[in-house]
Amino acid sequence: MACLRNCFRNADRLTDSETRERFGPKKYTFRELANATGHFSNSNSLGEGGFGQVYKGILDGKEVAIKKLKYLPNEQPSEGLLQEIKIVSSVIHKNLVKLLGYCIEGDDILLVLEYFPQKSLNFHLHGNKILEWKPRMKIAKGSAEALAYLHGGCKPKIIHRDVTSSNILLDDDLEAKVTDFGLALFFPETGNLTHISRSNKGTDVYADPDPQNYPSRKVSERSDVYSYGVVLLELITGRKTKFEGVDIVTWAKPRIEYALSSGDYSKLVDSKLQKNYVEEELKTMISCTAACLYKPSKSRPLMKQIVRALESCKDIEDIWDEKNDNQFLTNDPMPNGTYNINNFQHMLPKPLVISEASNGIEFTQQEGLYNASNGTERFQAYFRKGYRLRKFSYQLLTEATGGFSEDNRLDEGPLGQVYMGTLNGEKVAIKKFNNPRKHEEEYKHMKAIGSDFHHRNLVNLIGYCEERANRLLVYEFVPHYRSVRCFLKGMPLTNFKAFITWE
Repeated sequence: MACLRNCFRNADRLTDSETRERFGPKKYTFRELANATGHFSNSNSLGEGGFGQVYKGILDGKEVAIKKLKYLPNEQPSEGLLQEIKIVSSVIHKNLVKLLGYCIEGDDILLVLEYFPQKSLNFHLHGNKILEWKPRMKIAKGSAEALAYLHGGCKPKIIHRDVTSSNILLDDDLEAKVTDFGLALFFPETGNLTHISRSNKGTDVYADPDPQNYPSRKVSERSDVYSYGVVLLELITGRKTKFEGVDIVTWAKPRIEYALSSGDYSKLVDSKLQKNYVEEELKTMISCTAACLYKPSKSRPLMKQIVRALESCKDIEDIWDEKNDNQFLTNDPMPNGTYNINNFQHMLPKPLVISEASNGIEFTQQEGLYNASNGTERFQAYFRKGYRLRKFSYQLLTEATGGFSEDNRLDEGPLGQVYMGTLNGEKVAIKKFNNPRKHEEEYKHMKAIGSDFHHRNLVNLIGYCEERANRLLVYEFVPHYRSVRCFLKGMPLTNFKAFITWE
C-alpha cells in the first residue's frame, strides 16, 4: 500500500512534459474544448490553415492553442487516428510545437497545442516592426533543424506537407517552432514507397511544381524542401508570397541569378534591413534558396544538408555550385536537352475555387443581372413585402448546432462553414464566417441581399448574428436529397427515389 502511495506521489511531481512522454497526450471532451474557446468564437480565433481553424483557449489554468480539424470523409477510423496522435505526441524537438492533448468524438477531431503569443513568422515579416537579420538567420536554422528531424530523426518519417511562414511560430526569444507537422501523413516503414499519394495541402505558391510529380501531385520530403525554399525567400526579401499577381518564386529568379553572379544583393534583399546583414550568411541563404526552388526534385538538397550549410556557411558548393547550377536559373535548354522546371509550370492544374454553395444550391452573382429599382411590377410581386430578419444570439446558434460540431457541418466555402441547426423545432442552415474582419463586405452584401429579396423559389435568409467578432447568417434548410439532381438521378448511398411528372 505504501508503494502504491509513493507511485501516486511521484506521478504528482511529474512535469507536463514527463507526463506526456510517459502516459501520452491528455484526452479532453468536446464540451471542455468548446468551453475553453468560448464555443469557438471568432474573438479567440488565431488563424486558419489547410487542415482547420485554430483558437486560443484556457485549459488547466494555462493558455493553449486548440485546432479544430476539418471533417474529411472516408478517413481512417478513430483507432488509427488515435494511434497516430500518440505517435506524434512522442515527437519531441526544441523547434517543434508540442502536442498536449486531443479530442475525438464522432466527426469532431481537435488537437491541443502549445500556445505562442509572439505569433508566426509571417506576422513578424509583414507587420509594423522590422525583423533584424540575426533573428532571421536563427529562424532559418531552427526551422531547417525541425524539418531535418521530421525527415530523418524520428520513426516513422514524417512529411510535413504544409511548410509555410504561417506555420512557423516564434517564442519569446524568436526561436522557430514549426507547427501542424502532426497533421501530416507518415511514410510507411516497409516497402520501397517513396511518395505519399495524397494531395499536397500547402498553399499554391508553397506547393512543389516539379513536373516529375505531375499529374498525381504526390509529395515526398523533397516537396517539403521546396516549400522551405519559399520560406527562405520570404526571410531574404521580406516580400509576400504573392504581390500584384506575381508569385515570389517567379519574381526572385532573375534577381537571384544577378545577385549570385555579381555579388550585388540590393535588388533582392529586404530594403528594411538597410544592408544590416552578414554578407557571407546572406549568400549562403540565397544559395540554399536557389537549390531548394530551382533544381529539379531529385537534385534538391536534403534538409540535413541545408542545416549544415546554414550552420557553417562553408562548403556551399555541395548544395549550389555556381559554375554548374546557374543553368537552373535560366529558361534555356540544359546540356542534356531537358528544360528548367519553370517551363512546365503552365501545365500544372490551377487550384479549384470552392463555391459558396450551401445545401446543394449554388447562386452565381453577376453584376447588372438584376436591379431591384428597375424590376417589373410582375417580377417584384413574387417578393415578400416588409420582411424583417431575426437577430439571434451567438449562444443560441451555438446550442442549435451542437457547439458547431462537425457532425452537423453541411458544407464549406472560402468564407466559412455551413452547419445544420435546430431553432424552435425547425431545421435551419447556419453559415459561420471564419474571418469577418477580412470578409466584412461580403457578409454585409449577403445580408443585404437576403433581407431585400425573399421568394418562394429562393433559399431565404431568416436571420443573422452580430456579436463581437462573430458574424453568422441563418437560412432555410433544404436537404441535399430535395435537390433537382437527386430527384432526377437518385441520391448516392441512399435508397431515396422519387418520380417527377412533366408538370
